[in-house]
Amino acid sequence: MAIILKIFGILQIGFAIFVAAVAASAIHEILAALAFGLGCLCLGIAGVIDRLDDIKAIGGRANLERGQ
Repeated sequence: MAIILKIFGILQIGFAIFVAAVAASAIHEILAALAFGLGCLCLGIAGVIDRLDDIKAIGGRANLERGQ
C-alpha cells in the first residue's frame, strides 16, 4: 500500500508542477498548490506506513524470539 501511495504522490506532484507551468488563471495556480500539497501529504503518509511496517516486523521477530 505504501508503494501505491508513493507512486500516487509522485504523480500528483508532477501534475501540480505541470499545471503551475501552464496556469492560465488564478484557479489553476490554486489547483496546482493543492495538488502539490496533497502529493506531499501522500508521500508523508507512505513514509509513516513504511515505518509502521518496519516496527511491526521488528515486533513480530521479538515475539518469536521470546517464544510467544
